Amino acid sequence: MIRSLKKTLLSQNLESPKWSPAKVEVPGCELRHYEAGMWASTVIQETEIEKTVPVTCLVQPGTTEYKVSFFVPKKHQNSPPEPTDPEVFLELRKGAAIFVRSFGGFASVEKFSKEAKALADTLQKEGQSFHSDFYYTAGYNHPFTLFNRHNEVWYFKKEEIEDGKELSWENRQTSSLMHIVNNTWASTSLPPT
Repeated sequence: MIRSLKKTLLSQNLESPKWSPAKVEVPGCELRHYEAGMWASTVIQETEIEKTVPVTCLVQPGTTEYKVSFFVPKKHQNSPPEPTDPEVFLELRKGAAIFVRSFGGFASVEKFSKEAKALADTLQKEGQSFHSDFYYTAGYNHPFTLFNRHNEVWYFKKEEIEDGKELSWENRQTSSLMHIVNNTWASTSLPPT
């Protein structure tokens, strides 16, 4: 019941991707299994799309490239509107197991970085296997919301395939990043890993 209440409070009556909790005992965080879903890097101006949560940002420490994504509402999942801006793209994210650390207040780049480090330290201490070369930030509030703000940092759990080898991130997700160029979003490719 508490987890159901948490999902309701996080969504703020806004649409969000479906997830289910996993039973993993890691202090200070939870493990969620997110279902596959379509995400867009911005809201398309010519089509009215409802606000959804969370807004995520892919962060690779040591780089200045980011990918900001918005969850596409359920009614558009199977047939999302095509972006009118060539620098905007649609991304089908596969289902994933994600370690999540939640915190309140206004989140700065420094605060997100501090919370990501705290989550990474906890996961390492607890012997959890995760992708440490990137993380996501997740925001759930309008910028003008003053109280009861909710933010998260996410690390993706490393998955194994049948022969015991790690399933690479490149095989699970698209390999584009967004970065700011003259205050507009532009698409670039990730370097090979």
